[in-house]
Amino acid sequence: MFERSSLRWVLEQVMLALSRYESIRGLLLSIFPKAVVIPVVATNDRREIVALTYVKVLSKLSNSGYSALEGIVVIERYRDMGLGYEMMLLRNRIVRRYQIGLIWTWIVASNVGMLSLAKKLGYKFVGKTGISYKGLQYEAYEAILKLRR
Repeated sequence: MFERSSLRWVLEQVMLALSRYESIRGLLLSIFPKAVVIPVVATNDRREIVALTYVKVLSKLSNSGYSALEGIVVIERYRDMGLGYEMMLLRNRIVRRYQIGLIWTWIVASNVGMLSLAKKLGYKFVGKTGISYKGLQYEAYEAILKLRR
């Protein structure tokens, strides 16, 4: 059994790496959707990464689309400039091409900027939960965004 799970892990990692390539992403989505991650990266003039957003496909929906989990991070000195908003708009346009119709996220309750951005983009808050990060507990809101095709 250990060899089977190890082989599965290796195959998942290969598919995850291949999902970076747009030309292969659609094929992987039909074969193994959970291996697909769609990233969007912003860099500064020195080509340093200053922001990253992504979606990770979770499952196939009954209406032939997919659900995904999203994440975003913007380096502190680049916040409050509209970069996160623009990146999420771009990411949402990209993921629609892959029939992703529902995006899930958790937003730390104290992150007022992200809560405001999520509301602006049309996220619906569906619950409250606790999340753990680096050994600390945080109160967070669970939110979903339904994308129109």
